[in-house]
Amino acid sequence: MPATAYLTTGLRCLIGTIVLLALYGKTTRHGGFGAFVSSLRGLRLLPARYARPAAVAVVAGEGTVVTVLALPWQAATAWGFCLAAALLAAFTAGVGLALHRGARAPCHCFGGTAKPLGGHHLVRNVLLTGLALLGVVISAAPPPPAHPAGTAVAAATGVVLGGLTAVLDELIALFRPAVAPQRR
Repeated sequence: MPATAYLTTGLRCLIGTIVLLALYGKTTRHGGFGAFVSSLRGLRLLPARYARPAAVAVVAGEGTVVTVLALPWQAATAWGFCLAAALLAAFTAGVGLALHRGARAPCHCFGGTAKPLGGHHLVRNVLLTGLALLGVVISAAPPPPAHPAGTAVAAATGVVLGGLTAVLDELIALFRPAVAPQRR
C-alpha cells in the first residue's frame, strides 16, 4: 500500500525539518548556541559545568539526525528515525524533569525564543517522539512504489508541519488572549 511510503516521506520531512530548524537556530543565529548553553544551565538538568558539553552533544546529535534522514536508503531512514526517537525521548525526559523541578527558564530549543519552558513543550516532544517511533516501525519494511506527485505532497506537508511546530511558541502567543496591565 503506497500510503506507508507517503507517511514515511511525510514523517522524514516533518522530523527532519524540526531538527534542522533547531540545529540552525542554535548554530547560525547570533548568540544562539550561547543562549542554548545558558538555558541548559537555567533548566538545572545537570551540573553547570556540563552544560556546554551537553549542548555540543545535542548539536552533534541533531546534525546526525538531519544527515541520516536525508540519505536516500531505507536502512538510513530507519536509523534516522531511531536516532531522532532517542534524541526526542531524551529531550522529553529533560523537559519533564525541568518542569517537575519548577524550572521556568527559556528552552532556546530553536535558538531564538525567550518563552519559558511549559507544558506544551512536553506535549510537543511526546508527540514528536511518538511520530519518530512510528517512523521506525513503518520504515522497517521496504516501501511500496509511490507516485511522484503523492510523494511531493507528503514531503511538502511534512516540511510545512515541521516549520509550524518549530514556531509553536510564537503561534501559541499569537492566539493567547492579551493581558491588560493592572492599574494601581
